[in-house]
Amino acid sequence: MTAGGVGAAARVAEMRREFDAAFARPPAPEPPPAEPLLRVSAGGTRFFVRLRELACVLPCTLVVPVPGARRGLLGLTAVRGQVLPLYALATILDLPGPAAAPRWILVEAGRAGAGLGVEAVEGVSRIPETAVREAAAAARRAGGGSGMLQDSAGPRDLLDVAAVMDVIRKNQQPA
Repeated sequence: MTAGGVGAAARVAEMRREFDAAFARPPAPEPPPAEPLLRVSAGGTRFFVRLRELACVLPCTLVVPVPGARRGLLGLTAVRGQVLPLYALATILDLPGPAAAPRWILVEAGRAGAGLGVEAVEGVSRIPETAVREAAAAARRAGGGSGMLQDSAGPRDLLDVAAVMDVIRKNQQPA
């Protein structure tokens, strides 16, 4: 046998040992269930939004201003053939940062009654479900609409889309 043949035979034997050993090791533990959260920003504040709370996320192309509009109402826009009022999330939440023109529209799942305008959509993070539930419970106990979470991009508030939409609906009721 040649020197190359001995090396190849040794490598094949090593690969067989590694293959057999893989069956002897216990399986790797499953990662905890994670919830996908959209990373957005509005008025200089960064948020997580549960994807399950959204029907769609669309680029903001055309907004027609409405004369005498209520506070936060940017105007009307079309979403999938339906005319919706578009509200500035930064204004609705009284965020301290400057509210830039929205580049994205968030539409609530189940009730497409209005759109929320945000300046940036930065991507999706997967956060353990337990952390998301704890943040939401802490926010409810504090009487707020959000709780704090963190991913590799840093800390963000967890935005409760239904709570924001409830504020908008209540403001539309006559006094």
